[in-house]
Amino acid sequence: MDEMEMQADPQPITGRRTGWVLGDVSPLAEPWRRDAFGMERPPLSAGLLRLSLEMCASTYGLDTDPWLLSGWQDAAVEMDDRLYTALDDPQQPKGERTLPALRQRLWHAGPIDQTTGTLRYLRQTDSGKALVMAHPLPDGRHVISISFMGTSGLVYDWFANFRMAAQDGMHQGFLEVAEQFAGREEALILPKTAKALGLERLTLRDVLQECTREDSRFLIWLTGHSQGAAVMQIWAYRKLTREGVLARHLLGVGFAAPAAAKPGAVACPAALPLWLLNNSDDLVPHLGGIVHLGALLLYPAGPALRSACYDWPADEASVRARTAARRGLSLFRDTPESIIAGSALLRVITAAAPADILPALAVLSPGWQQLRGLLGSRDAVLQLERYLERRAAAAYASITGQELREEDILRQMAVWQEITAQIGLRPMMQTMAQMAKAAHALSDQEGRCSAYQYIVMRGTDTLVEAQWTGGLQPRLHRAGRTMAVTGGRQEAPRFREHRTPPRGRNPRHPARGRRGR
Repeated sequence: MDEMEMQADPQPITGRRTGWVLGDVSPLAEPWRRDAFGMERPPLSAGLLRLSLEMCASTYGLDTDPWLLSGWQDAAVEMDDRLYTALDDPQQPKGERTLPALRQRLWHAGPIDQTTGTLRYLRQTDSGKALVMAHPLPDGRHVISISFMGTSGLVYDWFANFRMAAQDGMHQGFLEVAEQFAGREEALILPKTAKALGLERLTLRDVLQECTREDSRFLIWLTGHSQGAAVMQIWAYRKLTREGVLARHLLGVGFAAPAAAKPGAVACPAALPLWLLNNSDDLVPHLGGIVHLGALLLYPAGPALRSACYDWPADEASVRARTAARRGLSLFRDTPESIIAGSALLRVITAAAPADILPALAVLSPGWQQLRGLLGSRDAVLQLERYLERRAAAAYASITGQELREEDILRQMAVWQEITAQIGLRPMMQTMAQMAKAAHALSDQEGRCSAYQYIVMRGTDTLVEAQWTGGLQPRLHRAGRTMAVTGGRQEAPRFREHRTPPRGRNPRHPARGRRGR
């Protein structure tokens, strides 16, 4: 055997969730086509969805190694109040230590970090998290990937979700996270891409400025899940409308995307070159603002997805708890209704026995349990309740133009009290979280396919495109047919199936405004 045969090319590295080759960026460079509404936008392909899901999932764990081994480079991470660049540069060995430390901070933060972060965020907004990398495209350009992370294991990440007041027409918390990232564009360097282009220095700000020209050598690829998908919408909108970035040089894919804007803030919400894929069982896409920016891809969940992805106990007590919890979840129909329901639920939680309060909040994020030093007294809990209620009232008024009425909160408090009397506070919170998290999950756990993984691998032939109209009374128009996703139906990895499908049906959460036909 000669030497050339012995040095065979290594097998391409594939993503563990979809099997897509991580170095295959061809779906990003395909020519634009008209969508179901006749609007020009980036083509929707199975490859684009699979590559985007892999990037989103890797962002949560800052799992850069498979990507760097696949030809990606210039890895940079935004983490709260810091920016870490050139993490793949051998001249900066600290990068090898930085990523493990950041992963530890994300998912295993101790009480001190959780408490200090929470106190800091009450004073300023610096909870944004993003992963940036670059890769050459087949046509000679370079793609700059920006993946905005959703809510992590840090308690204070939730605060951006709760800052729901409208600011400049956008959800305040998401806008602040987007602006935080925008403020770091000049400091975010891309040294290997600069070298490939014969430049002494290249920053993300330089890339964006060049993307205002027709002959740009760059393509911006955005991804995000949950909060990250909302931040993606706002960041993209501002780059396109305020800085003149040309839409042809940008595309994005979001999963479980909350709405980002209030009615009337954006003249043509669907004009953004973004695809937003949402599971109909998922509560999160109905929250945030009112209007999504980009084209929605709606997946009608059914028994097949629920059987494959929702690992719900089938015993009689669990089924009874889910039946009761559905009544509570049905209150979260849209952002204004969710503000009322959330305010009422918060009062029920804070009225509980002190020993039950933190465990109930810990259902949202385990980190709440580590705030015993901060929320260890009844007075501290009541202060938190008053703080959040002030935020909720301001948000409701800024979105609807009306005051949040006490009688509406009391009416929904009665519903929560009936549910807790039936099954208890902790079981109610645990059951609602179990149901919501299953429909919202991006990545598989313990061998079970996640909801969005299932949709990308098995459900693309039933996606329906929808778009919001502009104006003060926006309407959501659905296409009269399922989407044509190029690339065909993909064979999925083998996942453990749940033998007993969940009983009953999940509530339907209509979006704000009248739905068009």
